[in-house]
Amino acid sequence: MESLPDGERNAWLDRLRTALPERIAGAPRQEQTTWNGERLFVNFSWAEEGAEGSDEKPVAAGIVRLQWIPLSQLVWFGHLEVRPDLRGRGLGSCLVWAVEEAARLGGVIRIRLFARFQARDFWKRLHYESEGGSRWFRKRVSPTPPSAAPAA
Repeated sequence: MESLPDGERNAWLDRLRTALPERIAGAPRQEQTTWNGERLFVNFSWAEEGAEGSDEKPVAAGIVRLQWIPLSQLVWFGHLEVRPDLRGRGLGSCLVWAVEEAARLGGVIRIRLFARFQARDFWKRLHYESEGGSRWFRKRVSPTPPSAAPAA
């Protein structure tokens, strides 16, 4: 199987880093990536560090998990979450826009996802199409840049 050059993989990841916010609600961005030779697994989260000596896991202000499959020109959205007290401000739309922008610049032509039942309207508002009325959604990424990022 043909492997993706490190430079191309790093360039795509850099585009994603540039498009995503450094901080959300004061919480710094944290990142975890894994390349398995075929897919790049990416996990970004924005969470304050837990209190020293505490076993409590910090509640993330936002989470974006995705897989980039370059040979298929596809991004799978694995998880998108915004903390409940931060919802309704456009933050989720901005995170999706950032992923779409990095995907577009990286030659991705399709984004797919499996939506939670209560999130289907969110994805429809962002012009994702339901596949046969199911919870599977898809969107073709336009090679033409959008006019601007949505306001958060």
